[in-house]
Formats: sequence, C-alpha cells, structure tokens
Amino acid sequence: MYESPPPLAFMVSLRSIKKEVPIQPIVSFLHSPTYKLCKYLNNWFTCNSNFRPTYSIKTSLDLIERIKDFDIPPNTFHLTSQACTLASC
Repeated sequence: MYESPPPLAFMVSLRSIKKEVPIQPIVSFLHSPTYKLCKYLNNWFTCNSNFRPTYSIKTSLDLIERIKDFDIPPNTFHLTSQACTLASC
C-alpha cells in the first residue's frame, strides 16, 4: 500500500534588506517523493555512467586550483554576477 509523504516543512525568513517584503516564506521539499526520486536517479546515473562533467567545480579550492595560473591580459574588463538563492532574493 502507498504511504503518504510527510507534510512539507514551512519556514519564514526575515529579510532586512527588502523593506517592501520583510518576510519570505520558504518551503522545504527535502522529504518529498519528487526530491527523493531525483536524488536517487542522480546517484544512480553518477555511479553507472562514465560521464564526468568537464566544467563543474566542486569546491572553492577546486576553483582556485583551476584559475591560479591564468594570465589576465591588460585592458580587460572584470564582469561579475551573483547567483540568487531562495533565502536571499
């Protein structure tokens, strides 16, 4: 028989940066069947295939190791971007 999943965790994040929306609702899907299926499939494909992403970076130390020998030519522009997470947007 199918067992119903536990209720989703609902949390509230207080945001002092955005005054017009001081409270941000956050819903955790960590115990949902969809999340568990995706995690299982990701682990299964990782273990059963030879695919290794060329451009993925595991840690900040890995990033440092990859870019430490780059020569940056003069007159170049520095462009940055910021990833937005649920807790910070």
